[in-house]
Amino acid sequence: MARTRTNIAYNFAYQLLVLALPLVTAPYLSRVIGAEGVGVYSYSYSIASYFVYIAMLGLNNYGNRSIAACRERREDVSRTFWSIYTMQALCSFVAISLYGVYSVTLAGNFEIALMQGLYVISALFDINWFFFGIEQFRLTVLRNALVKCVATVLIFVFVKSVEDIGLYVGIMCGSFLVSQLCLWPFLARYADFYRPKLADIVIHIKPNLVLFVPVVAVSMYNILSKIILGYMAGTEEVGYFENAVKIASVPVTLVSAVGAVMLPRTSALIARGDFVSASRHTEKTLLIVMAFTSLAGFGIPAIAVPFSELFYGPGFETSGYCLAVLSAAIPLLGFGNVIRTQYILPKARDSVFLWSALCGAFVNLSINIALVPHIGALGAAIASVGAEIAVLAYQLIRIRREIPMKRYLMHAGAFVFIGAAMGVVVAFVPSAGSDLSRVLLLVAVGLAVYVPPAFALLRFYLKKQFQGSGSK
Repeated sequence: MARTRTNIAYNFAYQLLVLALPLVTAPYLSRVIGAEGVGVYSYSYSIASYFVYIAMLGLNNYGNRSIAACRERREDVSRTFWSIYTMQALCSFVAISLYGVYSVTLAGNFEIALMQGLYVISALFDINWFFFGIEQFRLTVLRNALVKCVATVLIFVFVKSVEDIGLYVGIMCGSFLVSQLCLWPFLARYADFYRPKLADIVIHIKPNLVLFVPVVAVSMYNILSKIILGYMAGTEEVGYFENAVKIASVPVTLVSAVGAVMLPRTSALIARGDFVSASRHTEKTLLIVMAFTSLAGFGIPAIAVPFSELFYGPGFETSGYCLAVLSAAIPLLGFGNVIRTQYILPKARDSVFLWSALCGAFVNLSINIALVPHIGALGAAIASVGAEIAVLAYQLIRIRREIPMKRYLMHAGAFVFIGAAMGVVVAFVPSAGSDLSRVLLLVAVGLAVYVPPAFALLRFYLKKQFQGSGSK
């Protein structure tokens, strides 16, 4: 358990850094290259991401789980790693080749597309899934932290005007490639070279492809939304949506950091047959996650518009409206992340993950097509929330008899109720003063209303669970 807490702390700290650095650069970039420039990067990155998905398939989940299940024996770890990585390398060469064809024939801006090619190439060297599987989070955290800090400095030094958009894209994509390369010198500590046979590789193809489909489907929530926005409403609307996503992603990413640590831990417990401990971990995580996401889900909408104009500059109120809508999905994402990373994926319930993602993708695509031509970025935000509702609903329906659903929903509902009460109170706070003073006042009132009862409830639930586990 101590190791788990350490890994969570490392990954949590890293995710804070990952979130903080873009938030540091975002106000600067919004003023230097504008919504149009931000949109150009986001639009081109979204397209390149699909080629990265081809390279990686479902490896971030499948590779992580596979390594975690066999990590007790170095021989098994070595064979599993090289078998899976060989498949990754072959897929990466295909993806890089296809992206090269796209850049030459279809890309509207060849320079930007060429820079994004560094991001696609980085997939060839991405072995984060291996280090997550053996729970060596310290290596990935320190490496990524250093690279991202350097990239942030380079942005402030070299990106000075709208003419530097290509340079900005190059810095961002180059940092992806460098960060992946930095892990390879450490591989020999944990795995020996193994020349995989064809049978070693083939055995991983089907289960990895099963997880590939939901990865692509889930990407539609934000990535395809940006492509549709760029095509139907222009890159400026993409810029508004991208800025909203950056803020809304803060609590979601922190929750995902916990999930990334708990996935290999829960997978290892299940592989050993320790289902009691796995269930206990799941419930504890759910309580903590819902306490946090309910605060964010009901607190962020209250400050969304004044904060966006204060943070990004005048004229970005559209980002604020999008942020308010996207925040509604935060508690759903928190609940769903726990269920996926601590039950569905560790239990290899891949079909549930697959069909839920397809359901969400269909809902997302339908709403985007219906709303984006009329209300632009706001339509994409509504589509993202609709998709998350569909995904979580499908997953809960499929596994309702396999987990203590009633107890989980009661836990979550209690924190949601406190969050909703906070939202009502904050809504009646009178508007006065500057954007900064209003944001600070709303935050103070919201925390004062939410934190005491939520903390007391969390403490009560955790104490009750510890007593229950002790009695067993």
